Amino acid sequence: MFIPEITSGTMLYHQIISMVKLLKPKTILEIGSANGLGSTTAFTKGVYELYSLGNNCFPQMVCLEIFEDRYKELRKNTEPYRWITPIQASSIKVGEGYSDVDIDSFIRAHPDMTISKLYADMVHDWRKKELCYILENNIRQDGIGQAKEQLGDIDMVFIDGSPFTGEAELEKVYGAGCIILDDIIDIKNYKNYKRLSSDTRYHLRGIDEHERNGWAIFSKE
Repeated sequence: MFIPEITSGTMLYHQIISMVKLLKPKTILEIGSANGLGSTTAFTKGVYELYSLGNNCFPQMVCLEIFEDRYKELRKNTEPYRWITPIQASSIKVGEGYSDVDIDSFIRAHPDMTISKLYADMVHDWRKKELCYILENNIRQDGIGQAKEQLGDIDMVFIDGSPFTGEAELEKVYGAGCIILDDIIDIKNYKNYKRLSSDTRYHLRGIDEHERNGWAIFSKE
């Protein structure tokens, strides 16, 4: 069974709960839900704590996960929550994420990051295996587009999918009321963190650069 990194023992878990209670989102998109026992549980806990305070309007939430084994567990673990829709799909289309050239450029520009200290061939192999899995298993693509069809405007989004798709994912959800980034000191969301930090429309609500590979939460003013 997949063991999630975001648990009740992490600060990000509790920050997600706090942001749900504060912002009362009507729509939530989680990118990279794994088996639903990590950040997904933080979202559900925030929603039910709101319910206990008298908020009877449940949000609509879409959880995206690529891998079949994790998706099966995700469906089982979210089955009690009628307001959650798990979807097995790649968040973006093949070709929209980082290329090998993009990966090499990032590693050269950020030699101190953990990913930059790994063998480049290993990192490229991760990307190749992800793409092969999507194509060989005929996994649906453009999951964010499918989520938008169901949710409409996205109030809250959590970006924690593939290391090589984060920048394209942010582009597709830019304008969401609250954007939560995991792995901001890594290839996944480093550029996204910098982009949101420079956008005066977004306010930094919380950050920890030292918990695992860092995380940050932004919301619109």
